[in-house]
Amino acid sequence: MPVYAALDIGSNSVRLLVGQVEEGRVHPLRQSLRSTRLMAGFGEGRLHPDAVERTVEGARELVAEARAFPLAGMAAVATSAAREAENAGHLLEGLRRATGLAARIITGEEEALLNYRGVRAGLKAGEGERIVVVDVGGGSTELSWEDRGRLELRSVPLGAVRCTEVGTPEAAMAEILAPALREAGREAPFRVVATGGTATTLAAVEQGLREYRPERVHGFVLAREKIRYWRDTLRALPVEERKKIPGLQPERADIIVAGTSLLLEILTGLNAEETTVSEADLLWGLLLHAAGEVRIGAHCCSHNRGHRGPLRHKAAPGTP
Repeated sequence: MPVYAALDIGSNSVRLLVGQVEEGRVHPLRQSLRSTRLMAGFGEGRLHPDAVERTVEGARELVAEARAFPLAGMAAVATSAAREAENAGHLLEGLRRATGLAARIITGEEEALLNYRGVRAGLKAGEGERIVVVDVGGGSTELSWEDRGRLELRSVPLGAVRCTEVGTPEAAMAEILAPALREAGREAPFRVVATGGTATTLAAVEQGLREYRPERVHGFVLAREKIRYWRDTLRALPVEERKKIPGLQPERADIIVAGTSLLLEILTGLNAEETTVSEADLLWGLLLHAAGEVRIGAHCCSHNRGHRGPLRHKAAPGTP
């Protein structure tokens, strides 16, 4: 089978997936990550030069890993931090020079679409089971679900890095999330599926995994009260003490409280008692895109509502 690669240039990290695609299913061959914190120091609509440099270097290393495989194709996308930045062109040019790739900045809707397709490709679900996919990222949170055969996609400008740097209170998180959550939770029953570093980290922490094991994380069910427990426990600890907790990557210790608070507010707003954690996410959807099985572009999501183009931190009502 042909081998493809997908590169996700996110607000907190750069991630790589190399794998094969067969009849809409993804068979991973390699996964790697570099914590680069692209959104760190984001101010007045501009990416900080140091953050761009870290991200370009991380992408260069991962693309070199990918090219050790006989690739039939590679797709690279940038998400929240890049789509908000006035100087995103500097990032794209740096990536092109370092890797030869023409990375594409995707909309929040496209990000939600890739997450949904990735979850459907990698997580076992009952026939006809309705799921609401939630991805808490570094700069934004995406939600996606089907409503009477129509795929609904939403992107909200709240993420673990953004909320940490700004100091977003939980009441403001709840207010900003509320419109999307009301829509997503309108038709019960449904299963909430969480993707992204916050959810996978909490699954690892809850199991006390000193060494990260994707097969133990994928499909793990997190109860809302356990998420609340870890929110309270982690918030009470200094960052250096958080780094000692098994399952918590040290580079995520400073943003894990904000991410956990967001996930808790989402489950509360959906009136959901638990969430299933999925390793299959945007990268899996992007690999399907590289293989020609998922389309993203100007018209793929035009019938759905959500944030489009640059998102300014104070643009949405109630945004802190």
